[in-house]
Amino acid sequence: MAVASIKLTASASSYTAVMKQANAQMRQLQQEYSLAAQKAKLMGQSHQEVGARVQMLTEKIKAQEEKISANSKRVAELTAEDKKLWQQHSELQNKLNQTKTAYDKSAEATGKNSKETKALQKEVKAAEKALSENERKIQSNADKLTKAKNQGTLFSKELENMKLKLKAANKELDSDKLKKYDDKMKASANSYTAVMKQADAQMRQLQQEYSLAAQKAKLMGQSNQEVRRPGANAHRKYQGPRGENLRQQQARSRAHGRRQEIGAAEL
Repeated sequence: MAVASIKLTASASSYTAVMKQANAQMRQLQQEYSLAAQKAKLMGQSHQEVGARVQMLTEKIKAQEEKISANSKRVAELTAEDKKLWQQHSELQNKLNQTKTAYDKSAEATGKNSKETKALQKEVKAAEKALSENERKIQSNADKLTKAKNQGTLFSKELENMKLKLKAANKELDSDKLKKYDDKMKASANSYTAVMKQADAQMRQLQQEYSLAAQKAKLMGQSNQEVRRPGANAHRKYQGPRGENLRQQQARSRAHGRRQEIGAAEL
């Protein structure tokens, strides 16, 4: 399964752009995995489907971690902005209070219709408007901060779920590899047993031939010493499936058995 690695480009500087890019990559990974899984199913190769799933989940986890990282930065930025806005709120509130005090004094001293009082009245309205705008920004930023924190919690849960699925998929993949190795071991054991049975059968045949030859020699008055026992030539007369004699076949079977033991130890 050919999967493009998850790498968020430097141009994706804004939080929204990062989220969109990460989500697009994750959708692409899911599509590629679906195609690989269908192909593996058609070919009857379940281990390839599991392998594709492992790769897909591995890349998805990378994308999810990018999302979590970007969201953490977003939370930090919004928290800093919240602090800044509240500082501005305090300053604006103080300015409004001072302007109102100045207005009240001017109205009492010069009257509400005086030039000075009217000017201060305009300043009061401007300060009230600035304070109202600041409070609107505080509320908007607070809503964004709450949303980002909730998303962070959700992203973390999704990441944990992905990791659990990856762990299960890796376990399934290891189990499939172990099954294939076990099948190979059984096939080797069956092959070894078949070779040994064939060798035993040929040895029995050679023994029977010797017995008949000995009986014939005895009837003809020949010495038993003139009849060679099958053990002397048995290893030469035996022909294995690869054209090997008995000793060669037994040596190869023993060596194969040692290699299987080493392979099992490495698992």
